[in-house]
Amino acid sequence: MISDEYVTEIDNEIGHVTRYSDMEQYSGNFSNAYMQGTKYYSIKGISTDQAIAVEGQNGQYIKANREAEYKMKSPFDGQQGFIKIILFSVVGIFFNVLIYKVIRNNASNMKRDNDYEQSSCIYNSIYLLSC
Repeated sequence: MISDEYVTEIDNEIGHVTRYSDMEQYSGNFSNAYMQGTKYYSIKGISTDQAIAVEGQNGQYIKANREAEYKMKSPFDGQQGFIKIILFSVVGIFFNVLIYKVIRNNASNMKRDNDYEQSSCIYNSIYLLSC
């Protein structure tokens, strides 16, 4: 959580914002407050598990307190997620059945066409013999 406190005793660079988004969640070092490329630093005398310093636009460093590990919300979490899984499963089964029927129908048509060609050859040879 970003605080109002500015820090002057920064230590080492520990990372940077790799992606900015105020609309979607991403894994990794994304931010909904700071632009891509904004650097993070450790603070002298404070563990990075407690707080870090974020480089501000004016060259000052703002303290960001760590409250808890960020957990990215999955689109399949909760009751809506369960409904999505069921829906995707039903659609998947439907498409598998559809593909099976198309392949089976094509194989049946090919066999019928092959049988027709063989029977027409027999008919033609009988007709030619009788003529």
